[in-house]
Amino acid sequence: MSGGRMRWRWLLMPPLLLLLALPVALLALLASSSGTEWLLRQATELARPAGIELSFEHSAGNMLGKLELSGLVFEGVDTRVQIDRLLLDWQPRALFDRRVHVRAFELAGVRLTPPAASERGPEPLQIPDLRLPLALQVDRLLLEQVVIEQPDGPLAVERIAASVSLDEGGLVLRDLQFAGAG
Repeated sequence: MSGGRMRWRWLLMPPLLLLLALPVALLALLASSSGTEWLLRQATELARPAGIELSFEHSAGNMLGKLELSGLVFEGVDTRVQIDRLLLDWQPRALFDRRVHVRAFELAGVRLTPPAASERGPEPLQIPDLRLPLALQVDRLLLEQVVIEQPDGPLAVERIAASVSLDEGGLVLRDLQFAGAG
């Protein structure tokens, strides 16, 4: 083998190793609880210049499986959302089948303060025609102790539970359960 060829191999090796190391490092961050918490803290800092305040008190788990956040607060565009507990348990491998599969998405202790109503009358709700590149499957959707602040008093929901799927065939809700508060 000539010396020139050997030199090119040695020159190309470090950039190739760096290209391989970046995805491995990202995967390690996503798969560990400390890496996930660090990434979430970075996201809170990145949101700030966009006028969005995002914070959480504690995280457990990782972004490649089961993640639980507590003390989550979102503030932006005249809206405030406080969530005592958020649980996301999903299967990233389903992405290879062009599907987002969420085993459980749970919110508990939600307080929503929407922007003040405009002077105009309410506009009718229009549901857009959604064409998602991936199908969505949520085995367990659970919302508990939800309070939506309104001018004429808060709207409280004790519990909403369902399983949901959304694909090119449309939206399907199964096992829908609702319990209002009071």
